Amino acid sequence: MPTETTDPAELTEQEMTQALTAAAAIEAPTRAAAHHLLVNSGLPGRRAFAACVELAEEADKHSASGGTFLAAYVDWAALESALPDLRLNSAKERLVRLAIGYATGKPVDVRDISAIGGHVHKRYIIEAALIATGATQDELYTLSEGPGLERDGAFMRDLLGEAQ
Repeated sequence: MPTETTDPAELTEQEMTQALTAAAAIEAPTRAAAHHLLVNSGLPGRRAFAACVELAEEADKHSASGGTFLAAYVDWAALESALPDLRLNSAKERLVRLAIGYATGKPVDVRDISAIGGHVHKRYIIEAALIATGATQDELYTLSEGPGLERDGAFMRDLLGEAQ
């Protein structure tokens, strides 16, 4: 595991994702929703994104041995400023804009956010909404795929001649 003196730019995509997920577990639900969107945005592992992150060793309250874990905290204002330089595709940029909205309270036009991207993009948006309410912390709600998604998948496999 990286040490507390680790430069965020030195983290691999997997390490940054783990650190963002760890921070999300101890932050408010709206920030956890923002972290969820970032993890799925393609940003972890990018040097330009790492410049917007501060790392901290946090005490693991669930560890009997008093261990620690690495948490990644985002400077949301810096991320918003860096967004034009991150060169994300439109769908991923919209996920990041929604993440910034959840984290800062800045209004986001959900019609714009959800108007692009496929079913996976839409799933991230719905998951973030569930996380932001705090409903997932107590496992009150889960999200499952509907039968239409399987029909669409079967249609695409048939169209492309792929075996099922």
